[in-house]
Amino acid sequence: MKKKEKCSKYYAYGKSKLLELYIMQNNEHDIVACIDGYCTHDKICGIPILHPSKINFTGLDEVIVIFAVSSEAIQSIFAFLSRLGLTFRKDFILYSEFFYLHFCSKAFKNLESLSIEKGSCQRYEAFVLNSVKPHHTTILGSVLLDALLDRIHQEWIPGAIMEVGAYEGGNALALLSLNKYAVTRPYYVMDSFEGFPVVTDFDPLLFGEGDYATKTPYNLISNGFAVFDNTEVIKGFVPKSFDLLPKDLVLSLVFYDCDLYQPALDTFIYAWNRLSPGGYMVVHDYFAESGGFEGVKVAVDEFFLDLPVIVTEFSENTMAVIKKPLIQ
Repeated sequence: MKKKEKCSKYYAYGKSKLLELYIMQNNEHDIVACIDGYCTHDKICGIPILHPSKINFTGLDEVIVIFAVSSEAIQSIFAFLSRLGLTFRKDFILYSEFFYLHFCSKAFKNLESLSIEKGSCQRYEAFVLNSVKPHHTTILGSVLLDALLDRIHQEWIPGAIMEVGAYEGGNALALLSLNKYAVTRPYYVMDSFEGFPVVTDFDPLLFGEGDYATKTPYNLISNGFAVFDNTEVIKGFVPKSFDLLPKDLVLSLVFYDCDLYQPALDTFIYAWNRLSPGGYMVVHDYFAESGGFEGVKVAVDEFFLDLPVIVTEFSENTMAVIKKPLIQ
């Protein structure tokens, strides 16, 4: 990465949960301030939040780190900084590059020497920066799923891939397009496409039934995946949507990203016994900001508490990874 010389401090662009988690977990962090044009607060975890109009971008000595998560937000900030004449990977970078080395070290240490290739990270960054398909999984979340797919193939772990809570399918499209093994086994892309069901007391008070409904009609989303012979898009609310899957379904990788407590618990109940030994359960939003989707962690801790498994945590992509033991 071609950073500015002697850069030891950074500006964060985008008030996101990734930024909040990073500041909370690092007492001696290197973030000078957060830049955000829409936030109504003046601080995040004690760090000042500044409107872009207050920043002399061309006069900064610090590198800007884009901390936004959704591809729409990342692309908007990327375009804004580019129009100012700033140079990507010199004047500004993505959070995925900011976290990369620490993330790789953690994956190698805690997931049995799992290797995260730099080229893989760059491919998913390029996808998020350029795709018109909304991508709401963290970049390093897709990168981690990519590495796990490689391992599942290399270790001959049988079973399909199931993504529960796909929104408009941005993460699934990225994996199917960029990972050569994702197209070699059945891939189920599942969502209500109508937003949230009724939420529980474990879920954020600010959200309710129908929130996060897709902007794109289901038929258009489904047709977009028809090019992949191995992929089926399934519409419905968890757990009823599981009735639409094959009765003898075996799974190798399950990715949960429905944000809420009860669908998480229902997914674990359905999928764990169908998951092959050596397969992986990957849970998005295991880490959440205060007042965020904290019910997901409650569901993980509740279901896996008495099982002989290790919940491996990645705050860099808000995920938890649980490997099913080879010997039960």
